[in-house]
Amino acid sequence: MIRDNAPAVFILKESGDLSADDLYMRGLHYLAATASLKKIGGDNSPWDTSLFWIGDISDGSGKILPKLTWNALDFPSYTVSLSLGLPIYYGGTNSEYAPKGDTYAISLEVHLGKGDF
Repeated sequence: MIRDNAPAVFILKESGDLSADDLYMRGLHYLAATASLKKIGGDNSPWDTSLFWIGDISDGSGKILPKLTWNALDFPSYTVSLSLGLPIYYGGTNSEYAPKGDTYAISLEVHLGKGDF
């Protein structure tokens, strides 16, 4: 962290080896992945599942989102689905994704759609 090395940062700044631009938006290095499984239990199943992960590799924080979706109505002209997720945020205090430390939540989403994209 810059705060932990303030004297060294000051010396580099004063010597011209470090500019304000070097400190702006630093450490923006991410990785992400997603996986999904449609029609769990067969071709006529209304259940889908997915897993999403994004991580800030600069500070070691990230978000994991497992999700279960029930496709209540799935017609060519409109769709209705409900999704239950468990977002998990991990990382150290003051990190990008977990500023208060490791936490989790429960999410419920309702999707109403018309047509295909």
